[in-house]
Amino acid sequence: MQLQYRSALEKAAGNGKVEVLQLLTQRLMTARRAGGKPPPLAADIANLASQRSGWTPLMCASAAGQWPAAQFLLKSKASANKPNRSGQTALELASAAGHAGLVTPLLTHDAELDLPNPRTEITPLLASCMDDVGAAAVSVLLEARADVNYRRETERDTALRLACKAGLRETVRTLLKHAKQSGEPMSLERQDIHDGNVLHVAARSGHEKLLSDLLRHKDAPALINQVDLQGNTPPMVAASAVHVKAVDVLLMV
Repeated sequence: MQLQYRSALEKAAGNGKVEVLQLLTQRLMTARRAGGKPPPLAADIANLASQRSGWTPLMCASAAGQWPAAQFLLKSKASANKPNRSGQTALELASAAGHAGLVTPLLTHDAELDLPNPRTEITPLLASCMDDVGAAAVSVLLEARADVNYRRETERDTALRLACKAGLRETVRTLLKHAKQSGEPMSLERQDIHDGNVLHVAARSGHEKLLSDLLRHKDAPALINQVDLQGNTPPMVAASAVHVKAVDVLLMV
């Protein structure tokens, strides 16, 4: 993510300049006193949001993976759950960028683990499963007991479906391993009649190695003959897209 900073506070936070953050906070307090106004609280300054984007300094630090700056802002009572104009919180931004080292500290400071983005319905776990950049945060979110079966109402996406769509084999393996070790059931079933089940999703993109991993799940083999809205099974979906290796994997079960 290419970050564009619109204030000195945002730039200092995004670049991890803790001393600059401290100096700016002190100067803002002093300027208010000099003008005969009550000085703002450190929390007020820490939560200053860009009028255009709604980004706070904590969001800038979290998206950039700058823990020392985030730590300073959190100690200054920056809100971990405040959304920007796109509905993203600091935890969603850190998760999407794969900054695993910021996930637990943000949760410790009351960030809501499964808080969905009000605009996109994306939770931090889903954000980490959308591309390979966020993969590093997946394990940490799962260890914190993120809801692995949460799904968006509009797109019907779960974390596993998003990872399958993106062809993220390591993320899929992490999700499957967590389900096995924790004993927490994870649905592979059809969430959206149009897209079918997770085998349909992976077959559509021709990810044969990912399909092999999915088929090791105890519930997966029973889904091979399930049909989508068009009446297609996963092997038929793979065949229609001329994904020969994916067809072979599905028919070997």
